[in-house]
Amino acid sequence: MFNTAIISKSSFFNQALMTELNRSEFAVVAQATSIRDLMTQANIRRPDIDIAVLEVTKPDEAFIQELAAYHRKQHAFRSLLIVPSYNAQLLTRLFEIGCAGCLSSAVPVNAISHYLKLVADGQRILPDGAADLLQTLVKETEFSVNGAALQTKLTAREGRILGHLLKGEQNKQIAMRLQVPVTTIKGDLKSIMRKTGARNRTALAIAAVKTGWSEHFEHGQMLS
Repeated sequence: MFNTAIISKSSFFNQALMTELNRSEFAVVAQATSIRDLMTQANIRRPDIDIAVLEVTKPDEAFIQELAAYHRKQHAFRSLLIVPSYNAQLLTRLFEIGCAGCLSSAVPVNAISHYLKLVADGQRILPDGAADLLQTLVKETEFSVNGAALQTKLTAREGRILGHLLKGEQNKQIAMRLQVPVTTIKGDLKSIMRKTGARNRTALAIAAVKTGWSEHFEHGQMLS
């Protein structure tokens, strides 16, 4: 069973989704109207939340910062957002802070449990119609990232960090795996960005896949 939270200001959505999830392996252990509300509840509740479904009408920067803070506090926490509209910038920001995915508000409530199963399996979720937005990101990446730098300029540790980044791991998780301070991971990421010219983690990840760097990493060719 996965301890699941539902965050929404709509009591109808809360009740409908809870009824649906009660038929699955996702146990609804918390309902909140905001991330701040969830964090307040989390201070007095055990066990921790594994996955949260967040229905958000306006995912502005303040909301994103609150969600990022919760991800930093609970590094194994996974979030799935449901929003009325989205663009390339929003998707980029959400994946940068560690969100597992994003869906359109048009998705039927009875389909959400299916997407949660994918999230629980470690997959990323994109809303229908996001392919064109991703294609835009790929085209932008062609001009913003120095692919050659990925192959020749990264240190062994930077290569390992990038490899873990491609798996969707956050700074705290990577630091624990490599047994170094989180500040070291942040510093190395800045170095990677500077060497490659990547503007964000999404552009860096796309470039790593397009240049074949990720395949080299998987076969140990980037590790010393």
